[in-house]
Amino acid sequence: MRLVVVALTISALLVTALSFAQTPVLKERTTEIPKVAEHEARMVVAEIPPQTEGRWHTHPAPVFIYVIEGSLVYEIEGRESREYKPGMGFMEPSKVKNRVVNKSATEKVRVVAFQVSDPNTAFME
Repeated sequence: MRLVVVALTISALLVTALSFAQTPVLKERTTEIPKVAEHEARMVVAEIPPQTEGRWHTHPAPVFIYVIEGSLVYEIEGRESREYKPGMGFMEPSKVKNRVVNKSATEKVRVVAFQVSDPNTAFME
């Protein structure tokens, strides 16, 4: 009887946990995550002031970006730029020159950046 009560309790918890509203933000496939013995998950919140152009850079592993606040322009060298608004996400591919730009005269941009990488490499190069 006790086993049945435990099983029902676990089932009820799972149903409750899975019933929260979920909004898909990004679904991206990649083969670019480094194949190493150990990985490090890195998550940062970045704030980009108004009228700021980030420097051109690359990453050793893809970076997944979620825009929290403001409007962000993402540029990849040699391609058309794209604009991302709050609630949108995108992937910065590895080893490709890119940068972010905040074109607003008054509003900052806030993003969450997530990367799974070799712990012995820098986040950005």
